[in-house]
Amino acid sequence: MERVKVLGISASPRKNGNSRFLLETALESAKAAMPDVVETEIYVMGTKQFHGCIGCFKCAESAGECVFKKDDFGILRDKWLEADSVIYSIPVYHMGIPGQFKSFIDRLGNTLYFKLGGLKKHFKPIGVITQGAHIFAGQEQVMMAMINHALVMGGVVVTSVMLSL
Repeated sequence: MERVKVLGISASPRKNGNSRFLLETALESAKAAMPDVVETEIYVMGTKQFHGCIGCFKCAESAGECVFKKDDFGILRDKWLEADSVIYSIPVYHMGIPGQFKSFIDRLGNTLYFKLGGLKKHFKPIGVITQGAHIFAGQEQVMMAMINHALVMGGVVVTSVMLSL
């Protein structure tokens, strides 16, 4: 049977915390379900640097390459493209997606559109875990943004979990 690559992205600006714990738990469960098939990798954004998209559209002129080449975007973009499935774990601090993660999402959409003419692996399963400090922290708003992201990227949301910690 062919291997399935599942990429877990901890969108927290912290290196360790609830987002990473929940993501590791989800990845362990995926691996346990089919240990001979599922291959997992975790990417922690809290240790990386991402410039925000400045809307210059140089990516349109350069086959999807961003003007910001000295940050960690290209590495994560390539991991995202190679993965068969992606699970995001996103903390909600104040009604939205953390800035560092939003920068990645913005640039991913633009560079994939201009680099590839759209996503080549259609229907890529995308799982989303959101967590906030209380029930009114904005988890639903972030979840809706990520469902829209999955659809725009040609993927499909396979699960969604919202937690108040």
